[in-house]
Amino acid sequence: MKHLAEQTEDFILENLTLKNKKDLNENIKGIQQNGAIVYNLSLVNQSPEIIYSNLKGSINELPKKSVVCFIGYNSELAHLAYFLSEGLGLHYQYWITVRREITKEDKILPSETMSILVMSKSKKIKITRVLLPYTYCPACGKTTKDYGGKKHTFHHFGTTMSDVWKDVFFNPSELLASDKNKIITERIALMLSTEERRVYAMDFDNGFLWDDKIENDVLLPRIEDKEKHQKFDNQINTNNSHIIHGDSIKTLKSLPDNSVDYIFVDPPYNLEKKYGSYSDDMDIQNYFKWCDEWIYESIRVLKEGSYFSILNIPQWSVRHFAYLVQIADFESWITWDALSKPAGKIMPANYTILTFKKRGSSHKKSNEVNYLPEYMKQLADSYCLRASCVKSRGDNFHKPLTDLWTDIHRLKHNSLRYDHPCQLHPKLMKRIFEVYSNPGDLILDFFNGVGTSTLTAELIGRRYIGVDLDKKYVSIARERHKMIHLGQDPFGKNKLKAEEKTKNNTVKRVTIRKKEHRHISKKEVQMKIKALAEELDTNPSIEDALWKFPEIPRDFYELYFSSWAEVLAAVKVKGVNENKFIEDNYKGNISKKREIQQTWNL
Repeated sequence: MKHLAEQTEDFILENLTLKNKKDLNENIKGIQQNGAIVYNLSLVNQSPEIIYSNLKGSINELPKKSVVCFIGYNSELAHLAYFLSEGLGLHYQYWITVRREITKEDKILPSETMSILVMSKSKKIKITRVLLPYTYCPACGKTTKDYGGKKHTFHHFGTTMSDVWKDVFFNPSELLASDKNKIITERIALMLSTEERRVYAMDFDNGFLWDDKIENDVLLPRIEDKEKHQKFDNQINTNNSHIIHGDSIKTLKSLPDNSVDYIFVDPPYNLEKKYGSYSDDMDIQNYFKWCDEWIYESIRVLKEGSYFSILNIPQWSVRHFAYLVQIADFESWITWDALSKPAGKIMPANYTILTFKKRGSSHKKSNEVNYLPEYMKQLADSYCLRASCVKSRGDNFHKPLTDLWTDIHRLKHNSLRYDHPCQLHPKLMKRIFEVYSNPGDLILDFFNGVGTSTLTAELIGRRYIGVDLDKKYVSIARERHKMIHLGQDPFGKNKLKAEEKTKNNTVKRVTIRKKEHRHISKKEVQMKIKALAEELDTNPSIEDALWKFPEIPRDFYELYFSSWAEVLAAVKVKGVNENKFIEDNYKGNISKKREIQQTWNL
């Protein structure tokens, strides 16, 4: 079994090949209120403008609760997503990365990714949780992820699906109904099966007549007149490295034209609230107006033929793409598989490193990349990071470096963090800089924070300009650069107290147990609660627990668990077996029909 869904209803998946627009319109008319469409655009050799112009009428006729999905190449879907949001008011829901055969194009990195864009006519959609089987390390036979002391709190079949599907491959030269591709559409249908639903998987016939008369009512984000982008006279000396306390845009305007070799930024994501489109309200409009200004200035200060990378969530990368594509050339859409704090029915792991190249060729970087450094060697699929396994197996298990990066995780250990909420792993930064810059180049990051970018630049032989608005961050960055000159590791463990650091989640932690609690373990408590739940045939409350287990005081639950849900984490799950095994008898709590619909072989 390749995936397992919980709490699903029956679905019908119908595969259609559209021969002309009449086919398209007639099939749209038959779609019910809660229907879903999966369009395969991988075989469509048309521009996003033409695709949008031809599909917008039929999509506009869809019922209110319809879900519309598109499978295609990253840059085309980014372009299309903007048109669909601004022109038809479709609401962005998910951007899911899938794998394909590695292809070497006229780019620095080979590509092995395509994407599934999920949008809807209504603001919110309901999806079901889908579990994927655990993967196991080929060397030691244990689960790829080390679940440590929490193995008893996980479902024994697998983990919740994320928005990076590494376990399935899409063949862009075949139809959706092919043996290779059907698992993709079936998984989409399964994901949407919170209610009885008919899902239409639509391919376009090779002879489909596309109307090339573009009727596009959507304008790309406006490029302001150059005269409005005032430059300052006190220009920064770009022959030296600098850490600057200041505003990003004002500092950019103090840099000369064509003076920087590479720019990387990890901007604020503006995620205080969820937005469905790129013009939901003034907050989001002002956010992108601000983004557009620093993007414009970045292209101005870049040398011709040099690269500009933005790390962001896919939803915001779509909007950045729509602006950048007008003034620069698309280079790559790297998917960084970096699981963040679990949230929702799909685990958020998909981050985009969007890279464009400034037009012109006066400073062209070679497409030859130095793959010798350790940080350029990408760990092969499924190998674990347990120290004992790494030591015994050696370091010869790598895969090609493409536009899918799966082996670099977020900084999780608090001893490696400083007082900043969005610190990136130095290995990630070294890899990015090695791909898009040359030794001796000048690298600019105007959201430099506590200095990860500029420290990385110095360590691998690049000059740097780092800018940040926060005096505290600038001070920390400067002190860390001094560590390099003293022969110390600026990315090693630091001596800051826990309360002096910014955590990347809100989970409370009590590091020192009270003396009267030291004989009790959290796992022991969770297993007792699991047994009590079986006895009561329902989830116990804290009052039930205090009555049944008087030896465990109330303050133990309050001090060492983030919520009552964490206390109940082991209820209704069997836990994961760390060692590889096959349990043939497991069918799950599903009917025979559901079992058939959820079981497909790759």
